[in-house]
Amino acid sequence: MESDEIAIDMRKIDQPEEQNSALKIKEGKPRSEFWPCEELDTIFQYLKLDHLLLGTGTSSEAEARPLIQKVPRILRENEKNKDNYDPKLVSIGPYHYGDPRFELGQTLKTKLVKQFASHVIRTQKKSLEDYFCSNNFREVAREARSCYAKDSTKLDDEAFKCLMFLDGCFVVYFIYCDVNGSKDVQMKKDHKSIILMDLFLLENQLPYILLEALVMEFIPTKPSNDGKYHVKDVMETFITRQTGAQGSQGRRAPLYQRCLDNCPWLKKRRQSSHIPTSKPGGNLPQTSVGNPPLHLLDFLRRKLFESRSPPSNDIVGNNWQSFRSIDELKAAGIKCETSHSSCINNIVFQPYKLGIYARLLLPVVVIDDSFKTKWLNMAAYEACPDFLNDGDITSFLCFMDSLIDCSADVKELREQGILQNLLGSDQHVADLFNELTTDLTPNPDLYRQIKSDIEKHFGNDCGVWITEALHTHFTTPWTLLAFLGAVLALILTGIQTYLAAFPANPPND
Repeated sequence: MESDEIAIDMRKIDQPEEQNSALKIKEGKPRSEFWPCEELDTIFQYLKLDHLLLGTGTSSEAEARPLIQKVPRILRENEKNKDNYDPKLVSIGPYHYGDPRFELGQTLKTKLVKQFASHVIRTQKKSLEDYFCSNNFREVAREARSCYAKDSTKLDDEAFKCLMFLDGCFVVYFIYCDVNGSKDVQMKKDHKSIILMDLFLLENQLPYILLEALVMEFIPTKPSNDGKYHVKDVMETFITRQTGAQGSQGRRAPLYQRCLDNCPWLKKRRQSSHIPTSKPGGNLPQTSVGNPPLHLLDFLRRKLFESRSPPSNDIVGNNWQSFRSIDELKAAGIKCETSHSSCINNIVFQPYKLGIYARLLLPVVVIDDSFKTKWLNMAAYEACPDFLNDGDITSFLCFMDSLIDCSADVKELREQGILQNLLGSDQHVADLFNELTTDLTPNPDLYRQIKSDIEKHFGNDCGVWITEALHTHFTTPWTLLAFLGAVLALILTGIQTYLAAFPANPPND
């Protein structure tokens, strides 16, 4: 709304005739008669405003912040995934407000906010109504409206303010009770699980400035003796719980690898002869560390990656000729291990100068009922036209899809503690990754170095042949015994043949 007011004020500034001629609108005439192309009108007005405000540092600050908007059409048209963008129980914000499908959710919201009002009176001696009527919240609501896409709601300012307050109090108190394990909330467990998914839908987001204002106003600012979380701890802890998987110890390594790992000479050699590890490259995201998150989905996305080093410039082209599944990597001596973190930037390829085998460290991924919904909505958020980013979430999903080809790949990742499958069968998870990446376009630069190093490892034919032989014949004690038995049989056969041809005591003629 501010930008429109500024644009209108700018028309009142006296300009030279030649500057203003292209922007004149005759009074009493419909705009469409003189402006058949509204897009050009928008561009002309933006350029005019940008020129007038040049040097003030305010010409494009409003456009630098991504707005909360609807899921891009190309993603919604995917039949297999489209249901993951709509709320299941509660509508939050203006996009699904008034939908009769969410009447039960509206009832739950009202009930929980009533409990929140009683909680605030009991613990803080404050009133929700007093803060709602204050000028402070009026300013917060006005700023919150500017966080949504233009024409996203037909509600007037007062109705929008009421919606923000009701939904904001619901979200804040739900998060507070979830973090503190409060038993005061009378809600079914299945409703809680569904609401938890609904909180991370792109079209169900509330501006973080609104949530922060409510937390600062109604959540205690000093820790009490009850050990509960307060203020920033509430939001931070809630998001961390969504991404805080540490992974588990992988299954026991094959026999040949245990022998190599326990060899003292090889241990010393590996510790002193690491080839520099490769990690994903790229630029920092637009909403980087230091700026407050825009909403809960943005907060969740940030938690899944960290600052990364810039991409290497010495890679010419893309050497990733075809995908390499986990089974192929394992056979070639590349062992997948957990990075003991859920950060998607913690993908590290560690080759050794020995050239026999390497390690690929992958982040921990929890596959549960909410996985598809959360990750698809983060990918949809990255696809929004006003959000300039590197496509971290989208690229990670596509990278994992290239590694997972069948249920055997999922089984290997699960046994290594990388995938925590709480959803169903391994084949179900493999199909899930294939469905997730439909219509998603990854950033080819993010994992270029890792893919290039994997291809280099496969290019070492001698090392690959050795590891394939070890993988085939020395994976278990039984294959080792069978191999030794076959070798022993060949030796005994050779000795027998030699003795038959050259007896020790030849017969006397």
